[in-house]
Amino acid sequence: MRIIPVIDILNGQVVQGIRGEREKYRPIQSNFCESAEILDLVDKFVELFDFKEFYIADIDAITKNKENFFYLDRILENYDVKINIDAGISTLSRVKKIISHGVNNLIIGTETLISIDFIDSLVNRIDNNDNNKLNIIISVDMYEGNILTKCDDLRDLSIKEVVKEFESYSINEFIILDLSRVGSQVGGISEIVDEIITTTDSKIITGGGINSIDEIRKISKKEIDGVLIATAFHNGSISPNDIKKFNAMI
Repeated sequence: MRIIPVIDILNGQVVQGIRGEREKYRPIQSNFCESAEILDLVDKFVELFDFKEFYIADIDAITKNKENFFYLDRILENYDVKINIDAGISTLSRVKKIISHGVNNLIIGTETLISIDFIDSLVNRIDNNDNNKLNIIISVDMYEGNILTKCDDLRDLSIKEVVKEFESYSINEFIILDLSRVGSQVGGISEIVDEIITTTDSKIITGGGINSIDEIRKISKKEIDGVLIATAFHNGSISPNDIKKFNAMI
């Protein structure tokens, strides 16, 4: 199972996510990194935890439509890591912009998706383009179990129905994320995740509230491909040694 550290970016700095209440997000205060600068934090994650993969939520792009992706170049120039990015992607022009910075793992969040037609056009672009390295991940964004979306085609669907809808477009990797759990340290995973993994063969990633290495061990026994974690790393609930021991046992 993949353990994927989360980096939330707001106003050009790494911030602490708190239940999706973005007006309350403040620069990260971390036990293992004195800086809230993006590259400094990536450096410590790689050095101390030996992470090879990151989830980046660019809140500036999601909420303010900013496209300052300079940090992607800096990360990939300095580290051999995989980046999955959620940057409010809802147009092909933004897809091209991100690809130009060397990132091929694109997260499309239901929170910012306006029309399902965009997914159709994006999948067709992949099918008809020699850039077959492009990987599309759908983030099914929720708040207290209810889907967050601007897309009329999704608004009245259950979470399981949303997953099935995207699977009909040959999407096979999903993030199931309840923003109300982010930064909460409540423990466990959303009940809907347990339901979804019994009804799909797609890769499922989840997160929000995971607070110990014991929980990671329990989750790893389920049909879950990866977990997203931030707060538990920064407050020391999950240490670099915990991660190294877990990875050694896989």
